Amino acid sequence: MREIVEVWIPAARAIAVRWGKKREDLFANQLVRYSKSQRTLLFKRAALPDDSKVDCKLFDEHHEDYKNMLGEARNALVIMIDYVVRLEANREVIAGKLVGFKGSNKRIP
Repeated sequence: MREIVEVWIPAARAIAVRWGKKREDLFANQLVRYSKSQRTLLFKRAALPDDSKVDCKLFDEHHEDYKNMLGEARNALVIMIDYVVRLEANREVIAGKLVGFKGSNKRIP
């Protein structure tokens, strides 16, 4: 019984490996065909003037939106830096007050 199992497992594994390689080849071929068809569609779409105008308009709109978002992010960064500087200054003031408070809170012998 053990010999049958030992023989069967490598055979089953070989079949699984062969099947996996076939699937890999199939998916690789599908990917190549899909990328070629997408590239062809992209070039066809670029050749059509109406679609090209629509794409350019969408690109310009998105470009403007991204420029606005970048400006907002830069403004937020400047505000954040000022906020951090104020927090550090407040922390130093509070630390000074705490040292003064601890100094005045000592017992007098």
